[in-house]
Amino acid sequence: MTAVANDTREQGATLVALEVENVKRLKVVRIRPDGSPMVVVGGDNEQGKSSLLDSIEMLLKGGRMPDVPVHRGQTDGRIYGELSNGLVIERNFSPAGTTLTLRRGKRGKPISRPQSVLDELLDEMAFDPLEFLGKKGTEQTEIMKRAIGLDFSDLEQERDEAFEERKIVNAKIKSLKGAIEESVRYDDAPAEEVSIAELAEQLKDAHEANAARGRLVQAVNNATRVREATELRVQQLRAELAAAETALAASRDVLTEAEQDLASAAEPVDIEPLQQQLQNAEVINRKVRANQQIDAQEFDLVDLEDKTRELTERLEDIEAEKAKRLAAARFPVEGLGFGPDGPTLDGLPFDQGRFELIVEDMGP
Repeated sequence: MTAVANDTREQGATLVALEVENVKRLKVVRIRPDGSPMVVVGGDNEQGKSSLLDSIEMLLKGGRMPDVPVHRGQTDGRIYGELSNGLVIERNFSPAGTTLTLRRGKRGKPISRPQSVLDELLDEMAFDPLEFLGKKGTEQTEIMKRAIGLDFSDLEQERDEAFEERKIVNAKIKSLKGAIEESVRYDDAPAEEVSIAELAEQLKDAHEANAARGRLVQAVNNATRVREATELRVQQLRAELAAAETALAASRDVLTEAEQDLASAAEPVDIEPLQQQLQNAEVINRKVRANQQIDAQEFDLVDLEDKTRELTERLEDIEAEKAKRLAAARFPVEGLGFGPDGPTLDGLPFDQGRFELIVEDMGP
């Protein structure tokens, strides 16, 4: 099956009539499109589809002439065409060679340098049927979209951006899940880190309290020694009784005050538990930080999973919009559509199915 565009358009020129006689595999073919911008030419292999396309090529461009363009068993051949801009083209083949005539209207005078005029007219053809047949299915799809005015470029760009963003998000999700799986959670760790500064301050306070108590104990001991010395001196130096008794009274007052201070002082602080807590604080804090990191990663994972769901929904909306535009498009041929690998007709790719050669009998 072959789809032949009626568009030989440059500045609006369209092939509106075609007649082929005794050219390659064709005996007589007459086609006059009904106004559709596309004519479907189909048939089995070796039925003349390529000969018809070659005839259009030879009529308009004159290039790639076969060594024997005339149908086997005949001496003369003819290709005739009419363009929508009023130009009439006729190419004849004879044993002497080929001739090209170009007129403005059927009865117009021949135009000089006809091939140059055609080359200029067709220099930037919107649709070359022979080139179209050599394209891949996806490339044929793009050519036909342009021919019927379908443009998905904005949706394709949005889809590509969403697809790439989803790839990045999914990569982050995979990395984050791997980090969480490799992390160790400590169930025996508290929710918050232990304050090493507070423990150090408590230990400092305990050391100061114990030092103060030690000074009080030393004062008591000193007072006791003074008293003992004084009593001994009283016994030894009765002659100095008055002075000694005065000193004794004074030492008793000092002792009394020291004993009162000791009685009112706090009990000794056991610093061993504080020292043990200080030693364990960093181990506990490492566990706390590890748990906090896992909590943060799990929170990020939820956000990323929400993001990839949003992007997936955006991709689905894009495909739905493309389907909506495709459904609203006016196709030049009934049953024409687009598949994943290229254009389709009645749901089948162009290179499959049964088709008929569309020919209109123009009369004698």
